[in-house]
Amino acid sequence: MGVLAKKDMLRILIIAISLLLLTLSPALTKEEKDFFDEAVNSNTGLNKKVQEIEDALYSGFANNEKKPDKEIILFIDPDCGFSDGAVNTLVQFKRDHPDWKVRGVIEADLKDLKQKLIRKGNYFSNGIEFSVDMFSDLAKRFNIHRAPAYIIAYKGKYYKVAGQPDLNEIISKLNE
Repeated sequence: MGVLAKKDMLRILIIAISLLLLTLSPALTKEEKDFFDEAVNSNTGLNKKVQEIEDALYSGFANNEKKPDKEIILFIDPDCGFSDGAVNTLVQFKRDHPDWKVRGVIEADLKDLKQKLIRKGNYFSNGIEFSVDMFSDLAKRFNIHRAPAYIIAYKGKYYKVAGQPDLNEIISKLNE
């Protein structure tokens, strides 16, 4: 599969998330938190594998072996009032341009994540692939500070567009 087998990736991801949740838990004493911090920091093999997984994940978005020729990635915040309109714009663009790869990234933290995703369930029923960027790592890689924002990959180059643009107009300008 690449860097690690899926089974190993899942195991490392579960360990990392468990340690993160335990570290963030207010029920732990300072000594218990220090223990988990030391366990994570002292295990360089685990840190290395987690970094390899993160790099592999990000390379799928930013540095594909073959650069995407026609792709749009929409970053949204489920609490932002403009997100629904941005998703609708992306859905319409996908209908008009089925040859383009289109996906979305939901910027959200752990607080009330389940409720936010349930509330925005219509995002997952429109044919657009969505993922969740809980700690905004992917947004930081693309230097996105506000949502909605689009990353347009076209002819080997990346373009960042904020707000609610006319995607057809932007694509036609890129063709000029």
